[in-house]
Amino acid sequence: GRIDEVIRQIVEDIDTAELELQKKALKEQIADIEKQEDDSLAQSKHLESMSKEIMDLQFKKTEIERQANAKLIEQKREIQKCIDEAEIQFRQAMNDSSMAEMDKKRIEDNITRKKVEKSQLLNEYTKISEEVFPEYVPIPELNNDALVCPTCGQNLPENIKAKKLAEYEQNSKNHLKQYQENKAEWVRQQDNKMASINLKGQALKIEIEKLENEELLAVEKRIKSTNEQKVIANGTKNKALEELNTLPAQVDLSENQEYESLCQEIANKEEALKSMNTGADYRATLR
Repeated sequence: GRIDEVIRQIVEDIDTAELELQKKALKEQIADIEKQEDDSLAQSKHLESMSKEIMDLQFKKTEIERQANAKLIEQKREIQKCIDEAEIQFRQAMNDSSMAEMDKKRIEDNITRKKVEKSQLLNEYTKISEEVFPEYVPIPELNNDALVCPTCGQNLPENIKAKKLAEYEQNSKNHLKQYQENKAEWVRQQDNKMASINLKGQALKIEIEKLENEELLAVEKRIKSTNEQKVIANGTKNKALEELNTLPAQVDLSENQEYESLCQEIANKEEALKSMNTGADYRATLR
């Protein structure tokens, strides 16, 4: 009974020809979908290839720009170097000018001080030259009272009178001699003072002439030179700035045929790339 039951469950009459036709149709559909998928993959690879080509062209374009701008950058660098050097020269000229002005002020003050000293010496010289040694004043002469005895009022003896007269004569001579010696010493001292003042005055005169005719003229030349250097440095800087301002931010490559051709090719490929689809969604649907 069990065997009979199993036999009843077996399908005896199956139409295999129909199934084979369905299987063949499915295989054809699968093959067609796989072909479509292969075509989509080929398009995707073409898209990737185009993207790589565009990238390579972009690199070439960037390299041309870099090389062209490298010259511009180098030109700007040289101009900026000139500007920096001009600024350094201007600052150095300013410092030199300040130092020269300080030196001039010092020299002028020194000249003024020495002229005051010279004027004081002249006044002192004039004052000393106008001084006069006192006139000679002889000792008082002997009067009659000197020849009379102070006690009795009688005339002194002749020998005592002679002695007094001799002492008077000697005192007069000694007094005159002392006066002459004092006067000679005074004159010597006056001459020494005036000679010393004269030497100091001559030395000051030489120093003043040197300051005025050499040092002051030299420092004025320095001031003039530093002012000229400032003008030159400032002019050089302004000229370099004008030249720098005339330079473009980037090099104009519109006349470069290779560059223009690259730009056009990149634009065309990018435009074509926009119209293409990666097909990822389409392939997912096919799968």
